[in-house]
Amino acid sequence: MRISFQTRVLLPVLCIMGLLALVPLGMLSHTMSTQLELTAAQTLAANDAVFQNLQSIRSRNLLLRFQSVPKEPRFKAVLQLSDPGTLRFLFTELCEEMGSGTVLLLDAESRVSASASLDPRFVAAELPAAAGGLVERALAGEPGASIGAINGHLFDLVAIPVVRSSGAAGVVVFAIAVGESAAREFTQLTRSHVVLLSGESVAVATIGPAHGGGPGEPAELHTLLSSKASSGRVLLKGEHFMYMAGRLTREEGAARARYILLSSYEAPLQALRSVERSFLWAQLIGILGGGIFVCVAVRRVTRPLRDLRDTAEAVGRGDFSRSLEVTSNDECGDLAEGFNRMMRNLEASRSELQQAVETLRSTQVQLVQSEKMRAIGTLAGGIAHDFNNILGAILGFCELALEDVDPATRTARNLRQVHKAGQRARELVRQILTFGRQSEPQRSSVKLSAMIDEVLKLLRASIPASVELVTRLETDADTVVADPTQLHQVLMNLGTNASHAMRATGGRFTVSVAGCVVPAGGLAELPSLPPGTYVRLTAEDTGHGMDRSTLERVFEPFFTTKPVGEGTGLGLSVVHGIIKNHGGEITVRSVVGQGTAFDIYLPRAEAAGSAAPAPEALNAPGSGTLMVVDDEEALVGMMEQKLGRLGYRVVPFQSSLEALRELRADPTRYAALITDHHMPHLTGRDLAAEAERLAPGIPVFLCSGAAEAPRSGETLPANVREWVLKPIDFPRFANTLRQALESAPAQPHHQP
Repeated sequence: MRISFQTRVLLPVLCIMGLLALVPLGMLSHTMSTQLELTAAQTLAANDAVFQNLQSIRSRNLLLRFQSVPKEPRFKAVLQLSDPGTLRFLFTELCEEMGSGTVLLLDAESRVSASASLDPRFVAAELPAAAGGLVERALAGEPGASIGAINGHLFDLVAIPVVRSSGAAGVVVFAIAVGESAAREFTQLTRSHVVLLSGESVAVATIGPAHGGGPGEPAELHTLLSSKASSGRVLLKGEHFMYMAGRLTREEGAARARYILLSSYEAPLQALRSVERSFLWAQLIGILGGGIFVCVAVRRVTRPLRDLRDTAEAVGRGDFSRSLEVTSNDECGDLAEGFNRMMRNLEASRSELQQAVETLRSTQVQLVQSEKMRAIGTLAGGIAHDFNNILGAILGFCELALEDVDPATRTARNLRQVHKAGQRARELVRQILTFGRQSEPQRSSVKLSAMIDEVLKLLRASIPASVELVTRLETDADTVVADPTQLHQVLMNLGTNASHAMRATGGRFTVSVAGCVVPAGGLAELPSLPPGTYVRLTAEDTGHGMDRSTLERVFEPFFTTKPVGEGTGLGLSVVHGIIKNHGGEITVRSVVGQGTAFDIYLPRAEAAGSAAPAPEALNAPGSGTLMVVDDEEALVGMMEQKLGRLGYRVVPFQSSLEALRELRADPTRYAALITDHHMPHLTGRDLAAEAERLAPGIPVFLCSGAAEAPRSGETLPANVREWVLKPIDFPRFANTLRQALESAPAQPHHQP
C-alpha cells in the first residue's frame, strides 16, 4: 500500500501535536485535582480545630454560668429542707431564669431525687449513659460540662456537686438542648457544614436538603453516617465534599454524641474541568490548522517544523528560554519570529500571574487575620461588660463585709481571700480586653531592668535548673511609658515559651535591654516603625528553634505547636497585641536547632523622678445627696451602702427614666450624679446631658463595665468629671468625688 510523503509527514506531526496537548493536560489535571483535594482537606482540618476550640469555650462558659447556682442562699435553704415539692418548684424557677430546659438532683448513687423539666424531649433514664463519667467526677467534688445524646437529641450537660441536709453528697445536673444557632455560627465563620449526631440520628445539621440533609436523605449520606472512617471524600447529590468526623465529648461511655464537618470543593473542581475543556478545544483547533498547513507547504516547512517540534517539547517540560532560529524571510521565518514572540509574552504573563497570585494570597492572609482579631475583640468586649458588673458587686459587698467584721477573725481572713480573687479576676478581664484591643493600657513610667529582675525571680522558681537565666541591661536607657501589668505578662509569656523549648535539653535564656535610634529612613526589618529613640528588649533562648512555616504563623491566635492540653495558642497573640497597643513593634528570629530571639521595640521615655505620693484617703465624712443610677440591682445596693458609709445620703434608681423624672421634679436636690452608661431606654451619656440642662454644673460620673472610653474626637457633656471603669476602685473614687463636690459651684441643694 502506497503512502504519500505528505501523509507520512502529516501523521507524525499530528501525533506529536496531540501528545503535546493531551499529556500535559492530563498531568496538569491530575496534579491540580490532587492539590485541590489536599487544600480542601487542610482547610477542613483547620476548621475542625476551630470547632473543637468553640466547643471548649462553650463548655467553659456553661460551667461559669451554672457553677454559682448551688451557692445561692435560696438553693441552700431549699436543699436543707429536702422537700421534693419545694425542690421541683425551685428547679422550675431555675429552668425559666437560667434558660435550662431540665434540672435534676442526683444522690450519691446517681439516682434522681428531684427534677423539673420544660423540655419534653429530655429522658432522665438515659442520663447515666449520656453523661459518662461526668456525674461520678461531680460526686467526687469536680464540676464539669459535657454534651450527651438523649432520646435522639443532643443536650449540654453541666454537673455541679452539692451537699444535702443529711450530709450526703449529691449532684445538680442542668441540661440544655443543643440548637441550630451554634452550628449556624460555625458555618458562617468557616463556610463548612456541620452535622451533629445523636447515635445514628441527625440532631442538628446546617447542610440543606439540596445536599442530602433532612427528609429523604440519599444512600450516600446514610453510608456516611454509619461509616467508621474519621475523614474522607463523599459525593452528595452530584456535589463533592471532604468530610471529617469526631466525638463531641471525651467522656467514657458517651460516644453517641458525634459530629461530622463537611466542606464542598465542587466550585473549584468545576472551574478546573471548564479550563480543561477550553484547553482541549484550543489544542484540537491548533492541531487541525497545523495539519492543513503541513499538507499545503510540506516541502518548505519540513525542517522548520522539526525545529518547532523540538522547541515545543522543551516548552512542555517548562523550559521557556528556548527560541527558534530565523533562517529565512518567508512564512517559515515569520512563524519562527511569531513563536519566539509568543514565548516571550508567555514568560512575561507567567511572571505577572505569579506575582498577582502572591499578592492576592498575602492580602487574603491579612484580611482573615484582621477579621479574626475583630471578631475576638467584639466577643471580649461583650464578656467584659457583664463580667465587670458581676465583679463590681462581688468586690463591693466583700469590702462592706470586711468593714463589718473583726479583722482578726477567720471570716475576715476568708473575705480577704475572696477580695484577692476578685482583684485577680479584674486583671484577667483587662488581659482579655488587651487581646481584643478593647482597652487602653494604664500607663506609667516603668524601668525595664527592675521589672526584668522581678520576672526572672518568678521564672527561676518554676523552670528547670538546667535552664540558665542571663541578663544584659543598660540601666540608663531602659525607661518606657507602659502598663506595668501588661509588660509583666509579656515577659512571663516569653520566658515560659523559652523554658518549654529548652526543658528537654536545658540551655540559656538571655534578656537584654539597650537603647536604639531609628533613623528617618526606618529600619530594614521594620520599615513601618516611626523614627525616634526606642528601647530594644531582646528575649533569646537556645532551644530547638522554629522552621519557616511556624515563624509565619507564630503570632496567629490559637496557633500552637505544643501538645493538646499544654497550650491555647493565645500567648504570643496577646504579646503582639500588647506591644502594638503601646505603639511598639515585635519581630522574631529563629534557626532550627539553635534557638529563637524576640526583639521588642518600645518608645523610650526619660527616667522618672521621685514618684508622686499616692492620694491619701479622705477621713472626713462626706455630705450631700447623691443620685445613683444602675440597672443592676446588686450594684445599686452596694453603691448605696458604700457611699452611705462615707457620709452621703444616697437616692438609688434602677431605671434611668425614673431618675430623669426625679431630676425634672427637683433639679437642685442632688450634689452629684453617679450613673451607669449602658442602660435600656436612656443611656448614661444622655442622662448626663439632661442633668446638665436641668442642673447646670452638677458633677456627673459615668460608669461602665466595658472599657470603651470615649474615642478620639467624641465629646462628653461638660458636667462629666470622669469615666469610671467597673469594678470601681472606691478609695480613689471617694477622693475624686470629694474633690469634685468641693470644686463644684455652690447650689441651693434641697434639704431632706
